[in-house]
Amino acid sequence: MARCAQVAKLAKLAATGPAASGQAGLQPSIQRCLGRLPQLQGSDVVDLTRSLARLRWTDEATWKDIGSVVTQKVEEMKVAELVKVAGAFSVASQPDTEMLKAMMGRVKAAPRGLKSWSWGDFIVSLQRAAVKPDKELLKAAADAILKDLDSFRKIKTPYIMGFVDASLRAGFFHQGMFHVLSEVVMERLESLSPYELSKVALTWGQANYKDDALVQSLCKAIHTNLPAFPKNRISYTIHGLCLLDCKDKQLLLELASAWAAKGPEPIQVPSVICGLARLGALDPALCNQIAACSLHCVPHFNAKSVAAILLACAQSGCTHTDFLDSLGKAASLKISEFSTQDLCAASFAGAKLSLAPILGVCIPGAALKRVSDFRADQLALMMHAVSRLSDSPCEYLQVLEHAILPHVPTLTPVDLRYISMAWTQARVSTEKLREAYAARTIDMIDELDPATISHITWAHSKLQVSNVDLFKALGVRCAASISSFNPSRLGCIASAFVDAGVHDEVPLISIARQALRYLGQMHPIPASHLARAFIQADLESSEITALLESLASVARQQEWTRLSPSHFEQTDFQKQCAQTVQDFLPGQLLSLVLPHCDGSHLNLEVDPLDLQLCRLDRAARTRRDQFLEDLGVQVLRLKVRDQDDLRYHLLQIFGHPADPSVDDSPEELPASEVGPLDEEAVAMCGHVWNEMEPGRVQHESLL
Repeated sequence: MARCAQVAKLAKLAATGPAASGQAGLQPSIQRCLGRLPQLQGSDVVDLTRSLARLRWTDEATWKDIGSVVTQKVEEMKVAELVKVAGAFSVASQPDTEMLKAMMGRVKAAPRGLKSWSWGDFIVSLQRAAVKPDKELLKAAADAILKDLDSFRKIKTPYIMGFVDASLRAGFFHQGMFHVLSEVVMERLESLSPYELSKVALTWGQANYKDDALVQSLCKAIHTNLPAFPKNRISYTIHGLCLLDCKDKQLLLELASAWAAKGPEPIQVPSVICGLARLGALDPALCNQIAACSLHCVPHFNAKSVAAILLACAQSGCTHTDFLDSLGKAASLKISEFSTQDLCAASFAGAKLSLAPILGVCIPGAALKRVSDFRADQLALMMHAVSRLSDSPCEYLQVLEHAILPHVPTLTPVDLRYISMAWTQARVSTEKLREAYAARTIDMIDELDPATISHITWAHSKLQVSNVDLFKALGVRCAASISSFNPSRLGCIASAFVDAGVHDEVPLISIARQALRYLGQMHPIPASHLARAFIQADLESSEITALLESLASVARQQEWTRLSPSHFEQTDFQKQCAQTVQDFLPGQLLSLVLPHCDGSHLNLEVDPLDLQLCRLDRAARTRRDQFLEDLGVQVLRLKVRDQDDLRYHLLQIFGHPADPSVDDSPEELPASEVGPLDEEAVAMCGHVWNEMEPGRVQHESLL
């Protein structure tokens, strides 16, 4: 059919501009065109729509009529013609969803002949009409563009960003296409707007396309444009950069601070907090800042978000009490909505964040109800968390241990560590699981790191479980990896072996040698653990002797006044003696360390007269006294039968009681002999008591 005269006229008018009478003067020509639309060829429809777009024709009825006809003729028209018609509708801001969807089906079926700019134009047209391109269409576009790279590299940036945005919305990321896009976008980064930079960050992040060169250039461009960044795009930018494993923590901190300052929306908080935490860019100060401005958002979080944010806060060291309490309460209310993974995350975080008052009942209870849903690694983690959350974990652990027993052959070193930590905390375990656990530990012994070795040894020591094969394997592994142990870990594992009654020279001498290398980095608590362990150890070696002497020397040089890391349980006799000493010397404990005016110290110890020590205990006491002497402390031991004996010798040493109302002359002296007293020590005690300044008495034993 020959080209319609009216269309030709309309095209000419569009090229030269509207008639003097305005659009009204063109109405007859347009009406004649519309009356013959079904007979127009595809090229005529293209001319008509383009002409109307150039004329800025705004009559919606006209465009609707044309769209209806094009929809009917979609199979007759060429694909290139359909794309041009879609572009005309887009330029005229006249969306026709039905027509565009019909075009998408045709374009997907026969994409040949379209150049890169045509694909870009068509995708942008769909976006402007709010029609979402599907993955099949985007794949066809990507495949076609990759065959026409020369023209693609020259197309306008909006077309490129249109493809990027469409991919983001459709969740379609063609790796080959993104490789080319990365090269093209990198060349244009400096000219992109902040909005477009945000799109690049988010799209490449969600595509998981981590081009290091692009990420570095992108970060630099974002830094430059940071003051002009749209506030509603900051959270998306942070999320995208986190997905890209951005190494520029300073940029992340600046973006996060700007985002927090504007007041975040509930939907934005989880991705920002969790993304920053994953990259290690969420320090306590920033986490607290975000927490303070996000407190109002907590009621709007779903169960998954609550669990994820709790975990991120635990990893980051958040200390914002109100935010954490609010999260804990939200978790308790949504406990039934948690997946098993959410439950594990919330339980681990709750234990680390000291939320036991809020979660200590609901989480263990939920774990028991769903125990059959957990994987082996989740059961191990739940054991650890429940042991810290619950005030009475025994009943929960029993069920969890029964559930994990069939899975022991699949446990990893991390799982073994969590179970051992649970046992250490709760001090309970079932025999069957212990036996299976020991066998699995021995099987995996070469894969255990220092932390896991320490936790396993410590747990079995606290459980007072004797397993020769297990401790032998742990000892050999400890000795083989001793160079990887830090000073704190050395003290803990040495104490664990000795407390368990394991005096094997293989691990202990290795520990002593390694500890000697760390003397310059030693702190009081690990030094105390090492000193206690090797004083109790039934070993005679030059390494141990050298270590104890060196520890004493370091303690004197550093002026450590206390080496005892914790209080120890007293026997009834000790408690009674302590009371007597306190009656005589108010405010003091059983073991007194009295600093002399010349800097020397004296340690007063009270023992039962009938005390019988085994060889091991006698040797340990000898080593203890020698160590204290090396510290500059003189030990005075009082061997007494009862409290009257003790009062009598206290009177001998100190001359008078602190309380004048207490009679200093007993009615009847004890008939039994007391242990021999060192005259110099007694004299020193009396001198110290008379000369001592108020408040200088140490209230705890050095060791």
